[in-house]
Amino acid sequence: MTDKSRPNAKKNLTYEERNGVLQALLEKSSNKSLPRGAIGEVASMFGVHRTTVFRIWSRGVDSISKGSKFMDVSSKIRQSGRKRKDYSKELAEYKSFPSKKRPSLRVAAAAFNIPKTTLVRRLQEAGDKRKTMSAKIPRSQENFGSVVKDL
Repeated sequence: MTDKSRPNAKKNLTYEERNGVLQALLEKSSNKSLPRGAIGEVASMFGVHRTTVFRIWSRGVDSISKGSKFMDVSSKIRQSGRKRKDYSKELAEYKSFPSKKRPSLRVAAAAFNIPKTTLVRRLQEAGDKRKTMSAKIPRSQENFGSVVKDL
């Protein structure tokens, strides 16, 4: 979907655009205070909502009050969500087993106290391919009969 089909769609500003908004506000400000209507003017200049401009201004003022020498308006988008648990020790222990002697993923997940889906995802992220425990021999019709007799 494009922004044209959604006229009220939010627009994520780039770092340069946020800095541009802050520079425009700083030009209009005097001693960390903005004149009446400055936020609305800057919002219309950049095509964003007034709340967005006010949030950028507040973030810059907060960074100064926290001791920074410059107004920081970096994005906080990447800092959301659940934090990942550290299973590096368990994964290293799992990988230390020779590939022929590794248990199935279900058994390994239970033994190392890791959820099975997490184990699978972390192995995929590491680029490890799952190897089967034993070689599978293709069965022909003649071969299948002899295998059944042996059982």
